[in-house]
Amino acid sequence: MSEQPTPPPTRGRARARHRAAPVLPPPLVEGEAEGVPMMDPGQAQLLHHMFAGSENGSGSVSGNEGDGRSSVGSARGHGSPRGSVRGSSPGAGRQTGREYGELDYIPSLPEGFNKRGSLGTPLATVANYYGFALVKEHRMMLYTVSVVVDPPSDEVDDKKIKALVRTKRELIGNYLITGNQLMTTRALQEELLEPFVVNPDDGPSTYTVTLTYLRDVQPHEGCVIHFYNVVVKMIQRHLKYSQLGRHFYNPLEKVQFSAWRLDLWPGFMNSIRSQDGGLMMNVESCWKVLMNQNIFEKMTEIRNEDRLNFQEKCSNAIVGMMVVTPYNPHAYKIDRIDFNSNCSSTFETRNGRVSYTDYFFQKYRQRISQPNQPMLVARPNRRDQRRGMIDDIYLVPELCFPCGLNDQLRANFRLMRDLASCLHMDATNRVRTMQRFMDNVHTSPEVQNELRTWGATFQRTPVQVKARQITHEKIIFGNQVQIPLDDRVDWTLSFRNQKMMQPFASLQNWAIIVPNRESPSVPNLIATMQKVARPIGYTINQPLATIKTQNTRTDGYTNAVNEVIQKARGNVDMIFIILPNPNLDTYSAVKKICSIDHGIPSQCFLAKNLNNVKSLMSICTKMVIQMNAKQGGEPWGVVVPLKNLMVLGYDVHHGAAGTSGSSVAAMTASFSPSVGRCFSKVEKLPSREEVATKVADMFDSCIKAYFKQNGILPSRIMMYRDGVGEGQLRDVYEKELEGIKKCIALRYQQKSTDLPKLTYIVVNKRINTRFFARERGESYKNPPPGTVVDDTVTRPERQVDNNYGVYDFFLVSQTARQGCVSPTYYNVLFDDSGLPPDRIQLFTYKLCHIYFNWSGTVAVPAPCQNAHKLAFLAGTALRGVNAHEKLNYLMHFL
Repeated sequence: MSEQPTPPPTRGRARARHRAAPVLPPPLVEGEAEGVPMMDPGQAQLLHHMFAGSENGSGSVSGNEGDGRSSVGSARGHGSPRGSVRGSSPGAGRQTGREYGELDYIPSLPEGFNKRGSLGTPLATVANYYGFALVKEHRMMLYTVSVVVDPPSDEVDDKKIKALVRTKRELIGNYLITGNQLMTTRALQEELLEPFVVNPDDGPSTYTVTLTYLRDVQPHEGCVIHFYNVVVKMIQRHLKYSQLGRHFYNPLEKVQFSAWRLDLWPGFMNSIRSQDGGLMMNVESCWKVLMNQNIFEKMTEIRNEDRLNFQEKCSNAIVGMMVVTPYNPHAYKIDRIDFNSNCSSTFETRNGRVSYTDYFFQKYRQRISQPNQPMLVARPNRRDQRRGMIDDIYLVPELCFPCGLNDQLRANFRLMRDLASCLHMDATNRVRTMQRFMDNVHTSPEVQNELRTWGATFQRTPVQVKARQITHEKIIFGNQVQIPLDDRVDWTLSFRNQKMMQPFASLQNWAIIVPNRESPSVPNLIATMQKVARPIGYTINQPLATIKTQNTRTDGYTNAVNEVIQKARGNVDMIFIILPNPNLDTYSAVKKICSIDHGIPSQCFLAKNLNNVKSLMSICTKMVIQMNAKQGGEPWGVVVPLKNLMVLGYDVHHGAAGTSGSSVAAMTASFSPSVGRCFSKVEKLPSREEVATKVADMFDSCIKAYFKQNGILPSRIMMYRDGVGEGQLRDVYEKELEGIKKCIALRYQQKSTDLPKLTYIVVNKRINTRFFARERGESYKNPPPGTVVDDTVTRPERQVDNNYGVYDFFLVSQTARQGCVSPTYYNVLFDDSGLPPDRIQLFTYKLCHIYFNWSGTVAVPAPCQNAHKLAFLAGTALRGVNAHEKLNYLMHFL
């Protein structure tokens, strides 16, 4: 009878590990195998000490060991603390899902292809990168660690693997270990490559550990970079930085704001990367806002204010908060409050049931003074879920401190003014801050010893970067008047004497809904709108009706909107709604009726701006331009040299309201020669899905819309895809881009038309790269708009198609009124347009000028910004539903 395979674990981390584990040699079945050394009593004692209380997950970086996660001091629901055991299937060696058996460095550019452009004026800049060099003679070897448990059990996790390997620390020498990958600076002795057995004193299990040589590794490989990023974490610990969440902060240099009961902890986001200029460390300063009041104190305040509605008000105030805990380096988002359990409640551990009070004292020496306080509950984040952690995380309010700035704090003008000096450092101060950090790295004996151990050195000064500034665009207004721009890239004042490029002629049938108490200010508002609209080529008639509502709740506004539509029998060009406050429920309700039910453009306006005498004219100018664009006008434009072109933008909004947490994808596609007007499409996606399988269907709708408006298919297609990180590029290429190619082939074959030239660009604005333009001496400033960087700090390992090169570049398209400007990172994932890289860069910069909600340049191309705006509207107000078909070709989402 053949041996039946051991069934896989049924839940959690163990199941995830089983799915990822490759086929391994069969386990030892009994006793000690011949030639397998047993450990000595001293090693057994050491291992027993290490395994004590090891129900937590992978351990924090200490000594010469590293990991991707640190141990977590929270208790979990369903009777187990966070980080409960995970491992391979019973009897199988413990492995991770990805092996480093082959080189993962892929050269990106075909021979002879030059991704560097030449247009523009050279600009001397530095980047927030420092060169990272490895000693040439330094050798690094990669080994795998496999563990077999006898009797078979599901008990092998990262922490135990580290403890098992640590018993041979003196023989191995310097090493780093993450998961089951072990990297050393010297070849292991032959005796270490033989299986060895470990018998801990705290249980009947026997662990057979095998170290297997995989290969020598090269400095540019992903596994080496990963391990050196662990070294960077060690460096920050040597500098006495504290880890809060993913990053490290310096508590010794915290800035106290006693009046607001909060502290600012300065910190850095550091990572080693392989760039065109070699290995480099990115050094980006950051801040952590920590409140001096713990959650239990907040609960006590709420109880004292309203005992009858304590639970409801407590949930409203605390659920959704981000908190940090002083006993470990993690940050959590509060999902709910469990009022049915408290610190005296118990949960199941390997050693029996234990109360939360005892657990936190035994594990972290944290004494809980109020055992009756209710427990906070957090959900594991996406990274934890991928690791198989599925249970709720239970936290003690007394040990949780709020962090970050919520909407209420951000709305406090005085607070934000006080914080601005720290949160918005200018270029010179930011360079000084990162240079001070690097000086500490070079002067710390502990850090230098660590670096010598691994044969690494850091450059003392930031990397010099050769940048270029593209010539500023000319903005086209009415009668084809072209206005040149300067470094401010702001053309708001031009509307004083220039008409819109292609305005929608007039606003005739429209109505106003206003709270009754604000109605006396409406005539002045209408007069001001007419005054600013007339010179720019837009006629605004008197409204058909002004509905004064006594009821300012949501139902009052929905009744008023329906009343307007009934009176006008649906013949309404626009409904102007004056809201008493930015209440999302009311905003969503009126947008749903106008956009989904009836296909009528709407404009919302906050009542507080009615009596803003100083700014009303400026507010009305921007609002009138926006209203004209919603009707189909094009307020301004730029020269577009490419003909028969369709430009698309795509973005995703997560956690759409009213959709059980689904995501909403939005796509916009230009159909006018100036690429200013666009067709829009929305699709609902599964929760948190970023790389969408519905992109091809949405793209197909855009192709049909272009054909409907122009009678031909586009000969050029350029798509700007926002919202994905570098780790998702392969998925985007294989799922989204390939689907688009198939759609193009099908549609163009049906119309017997030559295939278009396609360019697909991934846009990423959430990056840590910064550039600083040199001034005299040691002073720096923000690089001007139009700055392009396509060398030194760009990436060499882009994935490529067999026929077409793939490249990347940074573009600074906007200005920053305070602090440092953030560049946007572009990955040209596919391009058969025949355009050289600097032409792609120039056209991308052009598109940053035509977002009609802002008379200046924006950080991303307008198609991306339009898609972002549409996704946000659909996700927050429209419940993930497409607007009425009447609005498909109008920019109703502005």
